[in-house]
Amino acid sequence: MSKLARVATALSLTLLASMSARADVSEVVHKAASATEHGLKVAGHATVHGLDVAQHAVVHAAKVTASGVETGAKATGRVVSRVAKKVGLPAEGASGAKK
Repeated sequence: MSKLARVATALSLTLLASMSARADVSEVVHKAASATEHGLKVAGHATVHGLDVAQHAVVHAAKVTASGVETGAKATGRVVSRVAKKVGLPAEGASGAKK
């Protein structure tokens, strides 16, 4: 093989190796970008789910609190009515509700 043929072969192999390396790098970059995109989607879904759970917990706590306040008000009204009866006051004057 002549010197020119060897140089041409060496350049061709170098160019081929360079193109192959670039293709591998491009594939790696593409896979990394895809993985990053997937990670962001998963993080976004987790955040939305976390906010949904937190919202549900706040609504539930508000309902439980309202129920507790209502129960407490009813119990207070019954106690006031009992005390009013014992001291001889009309029940409607004590609790504000007509019976």
